[in-house]
Amino acid sequence: MAAERDIDLYLPFDAGQGANVREDAWRRMARHFRYDGVIRGEGQDFRVRGDSSGMKVKVDPGECFIRGHWGALENTIDVPVANASNQVRRDLVVLRLNTQLNRIQVKTVEGTPGSSSWPVPTRTSTIWDIQIGRITVGANVNTITAASVSHIPHYTDGSARYVVDANLQQIPTSVNTAIDWDLPQWDSSAIDRNGLNEFIIRRAGMWSITANVRFQLGATTDKVFYVFIARSNQVNTNRVAGNSGYSDGISCTAQDRFQDGDAIKIWAWHNHNGNRQILNEFNATNVSFYWLGP
Repeated sequence: MAAERDIDLYLPFDAGQGANVREDAWRRMARHFRYDGVIRGEGQDFRVRGDSSGMKVKVDPGECFIRGHWGALENTIDVPVANASNQVRRDLVVLRLNTQLNRIQVKTVEGTPGSSSWPVPTRTSTIWDIQIGRITVGANVNTITAASVSHIPHYTDGSARYVVDANLQQIPTSVNTAIDWDLPQWDSSAIDRNGLNEFIIRRAGMWSITANVRFQLGATTDKVFYVFIARSNQVNTNRVAGNSGYSDGISCTAQDRFQDGDAIKIWAWHNHNGNRQILNEFNATNVSFYWLGP
């Protein structure tokens, strides 16, 4: 009696069952090569921009990997934007894998006029969208300006980094305070933002989050500074990492598994006398997100 049994599917091989590599089987295999998205550093990362030349945006060269399929845009193209209505509209610019048409396209996804929400990328068994940009289409406009377009790709690596600006945030004494992250150094649609101090994870899996915070040092140096990384608003009950010290520079790193939709905040605390500012010199205060894998 045989002591082994074949598994259901295996490929690619030169002969036998594993030699019959069809498109659907290839996708099942190749999507594990790397995660879906824009491949960072190739071309201009599918940069999306407006230039006041009409109801359209320009998309610059880049490379992508979507559900096991690779694609490249080698020259800048114009992509039409639907005519404006009498209300502000929020549109997405996406890379769309269409397995019925067997192609990858650049497409605008029209939002609902008057809505404050962005459209949701389509993801079905035959259509898979990857965001590369956002467009705020003003009421009754006849052209898309540079200021109305944001280039926010969904990168394969998921990484993102944010810093604080020169309008220094004050941290009161002995009060847990969520840090405002004013400026993206590099953005990614794998991380959404809810205001300035809350991040929404948009890719399930294992993440590494590193926060570096530089405080204004008080006259008394024997008091302590804290930095916490926590889920949502539950800083005291749902921390995923924390660090403290007597130095004005504190770092904190969390490695944990998150679900799509989990909310993250980075909190600061100190017990020095009076308020202490969060400093931005040389981008010393920053937070970085790195997706490690499923």
